Amino acid sequence: MPNIKTILSLIFSSTILFFSLFVYAKPMLSPTKEEAYQSQLIVIAEYIGYISDNQISYFHGPIAQYRIIQVLKGVSRSMDLSVRYDFHDGSACVEEEGWKFSEELMPDIGSKWILFLGEDASNYWTTYRGDFGRWIANPENLKQVEEGLEEN
Repeated sequence: MPNIKTILSLIFSSTILFFSLFVYAKPMLSPTKEEAYQSQLIVIAEYIGYISDNQISYFHGPIAQYRIIQVLKGVSRSMDLSVRYDFHDGSACVEEEGWKFSEELMPDIGSKWILFLGEDASNYWTTYRGDFGRWIANPENLKQVEEGLEEN
C-alpha cells in the first residue's frame, strides 16, 4: 500500500498537470475577412502620423492618427481617428525575435488605408486583429471590401 507522501505527491502532480492545460499560451486562430467585415466601423482613411508614449513594443504599438475620407460601415463621431497601431494579428504568443521599433515600420504619411475598427477600453480605436485590420486602399482591396460588405 502506498504511503501518504506518495499519494499526496500524485495528487499534487495531477493537479499541476490539469491546471497547466489552462494556462499554456496558445496562438489564436488566423484572422478572417468574414470576421473583419463584422467590425463596428470600417473606413477609408489617410494616415497623418503617430503619437509615441515611449513604451512602444511589438505588443504595444504607438497611437496612429488617421483622417477619415469615407465611412464604409458604421458611424464615427469625428473625422479624426486615434488608432492603436499593432504590428501583429494576434496569432503570435511571443514577440518576433530581434523586433525593434523604427519609423520605417509606420505607413507613409498621406497613404490611404481601409481600417476595420472597434473601440477598446482606453478610448482608442483598434484594428481587427492588429495588422490584419489595416488594408492598403487600392482598387482591388476596395472592390473586395465592398463585395464582402454586401454579402455580410
